Amino acid sequence: MKKEAVLLARTEGDRRSIGRSHQVPRLEFSRKDCMVVAAIFRGYLQDQSRIVKTFAMQGLADLAGPDPRLRNSIRPFIASLMRTGSPSMKNRGRKLLRGLFLSAGLLSIFLTSMLVGGPAQTATALDFSADRIITNEKSVVTAHVNAKDDRWRFEYTEPQRGASVVIVRMDKQHSWLILSKRRQYLEVPIATDHILTVTDKMEGEVSRELVGEEMLNGHPTELFEVTILENDETRQYYRWVTKAERFPIKTVSRHGKWSEEFRRVIFTEQSPFLFELPRRLDNANPTAGTPH
Repeated sequence: MKKEAVLLARTEGDRRSIGRSHQVPRLEFSRKDCMVVAAIFRGYLQDQSRIVKTFAMQGLADLAGPDPRLRNSIRPFIASLMRTGSPSMKNRGRKLLRGLFLSAGLLSIFLTSMLVGGPAQTATALDFSADRIITNEKSVVTAHVNAKDDRWRFEYTEPQRGASVVIVRMDKQHSWLILSKRRQYLEVPIATDHILTVTDKMEGEVSRELVGEEMLNGHPTELFEVTILENDETRQYYRWVTKAERFPIKTVSRHGKWSEEFRRVIFTEQSPFLFELPRRLDNANPTAGTPH
């Protein structure tokens, strides 16, 4: 990886270096290098300084501009900071999200989404518990989920990546993987499959058509055929949304190769202690200085 990128994006103990982050996207390096630099910028999002966080947001957006997959991965981080940050961060976040849509060639889609209620968010002020089943051609992953705003807890029936429990904290920009048998935890960046989307609209949604109404898992729902734009390709899904909460209780790809379903859904306030790191666990991260 280019030394310039490391020096510009990360200078240990010198927060002023983040002010030069706008220079990083001008360098030429591989997608792997881009992911490393993006991880460094995400580390700056945990800084106490609002200025540092704002520069980190800008650096991430600039870095992701030409890469559809990177754009999709950083939108939730910017959206989360818009909900919890200062007025200036919220204003910058709105501009950056708009820019990410524009760089993907989605100007008309962006304007349409603004007219009908804005782009989809990955978290809402919605507390619930449920069993979540993700199915694809290779596997079925089942977890009990507790959700409170932008904090989520997954308890898996079969360990995933060695973890029986995963706690996601969008406000802290990281996850905790709980290794119960070893009484340890790992603090890691938030993985894409740990981002819980619980809104009516799908990320990158272009259009939808109401198919009908149906009782599903004890809830009155509306069934939609939804078209989204993902990695510059259109994809179709069927999505069942509860009438009362506008909660996506089930989503299935048009050809049935992927699905997400929530069963035994209970909409009730969740204890904040569910989303805190359990006591008496040892930190399994290699060193305290390892970048998250």
